[in-house]
Amino acid sequence: MFRSKKTKKIVVSSLLGVMLLSTVAFAANGIFDKKITATHGRIKLSYQGEDITKSVEDKYGAPAFTVKEYDGRAYVPVRALADIMGVSVTYDSSTHTASFVDSEKLVLNKQLELKDQEIAALQAEINQLKNKVKEEKKEESSKTDIKELEKKLNKEYGVIDDVSFDITLKETSSRITANITIDTRNSSERNAWRKMKVSDKKSLMEDIADDISKVFKNHKVEGSIYDNYERYTLYTFTMNNNGKVTISDRDGYGDYRSDDLLYDVEKYLEEDLYKARFRNAIVRASSENSSTVYVKISLGYSPSDNDKREIKDIIYDLERELNIYINADISY
Repeated sequence: MFRSKKTKKIVVSSLLGVMLLSTVAFAANGIFDKKITATHGRIKLSYQGEDITKSVEDKYGAPAFTVKEYDGRAYVPVRALADIMGVSVTYDSSTHTASFVDSEKLVLNKQLELKDQEIAALQAEINQLKNKVKEEKKEESSKTDIKELEKKLNKEYGVIDDVSFDITLKETSSRITANITIDTRNSSERNAWRKMKVSDKKSLMEDIADDISKVFKNHKVEGSIYDNYERYTLYTFTMNNNGKVTISDRDGYGDYRSDDLLYDVEKYLEEDLYKARFRNAIVRASSENSSTVYVKISLGYSPSDNDKREIKDIIYDLERELNIYINADISY
C-alpha cells in the first residue's frame, strides 16, 4: 500500500532527522552495546496525507520511536522507509550494512544510456548525410562551373584564323583535361590549319590552359589538339604548378617536311580521284625539292584523253590547295 509512481512524500510528526537517499549504506564500524530509552507512540507517519502509523506497526511489528539518549531523535523501521520510497533494501549481517537500491532508477538510467547511444548514432548519421549533401552540392557546383567555362572557351576560341575548334573539358578530383578537336576533312579547314602559325597554335593552348587554371585553381591542367579526320593527336600540353605550359608538337603541318608533303599528295589526290570516278586509281609520290612533287598515277586501264584532262584539272586544284607544283605521269 506504500508504493506509488507519483512523487512520494513522507510527513513524519516530530521527526528531527531522517536522511533518505537513492542508494545508501549504513555500516556499523564500531559496534558496541548501549542501553537506551525508547518512547513509543510519539511518532506518527503520514504518506500523501494519509496516516500510515498503524499500518507500518502492523506490517513490520515495530513502531517508530524516539530515543532519549540521542536527544529525542526519531527512528523509523528501515523496511517501512524502503517501501514508502519504492526501493528495495537488503541487509548484510556480516558487515551489518543495510543497502537501499532504487531498481526503477537503475532501469531508467540504463534506458537513458541506450537513448543517448541512439541519439549519438542518429546525430552521426545526420552529420554523414549533411556531409553527403555538401559534397553533392560541391560536385553540382563544379559541374556547373566546368560547363560554363567550356561554353566560354568555345565562344572565345571556337574559331581562330579560320580554323574551327571544338573544346570539351573533363574533370577529375585533381585535374582538368581540355580536349580540343579540329576536322581537316574539309579542304578549307585543312588549308587554314596549315597556314596557321605554330606560334599561334601554341598561344592558343597556353591561353586555354591559363583560363582553366583561373577557375580551377587546385587542379592540374592538361590537354591536346586532335584531328578527327586524320584520327591523330597533333599537340599535347600540360601546365605545371607555376603556370608554365609545356607543349609537345606532333603536328607535321607545323613544319612541313617532305615526307609529310608526299603523304598528303598521295592521300588527297587518291581521294579526289575516287570522288571524281577514278575509283581504282593508285598514286605514288616522290620529290626532288620542297616545291615540286612527282607523282605516278595508275588507273588500272588505259586512260582516254578526256580522262587525262579531267585528272589534270583535279591535280591543278590540289596544287592550288597545297601551294606546290605536281608533275604527274598518268599510266595504265
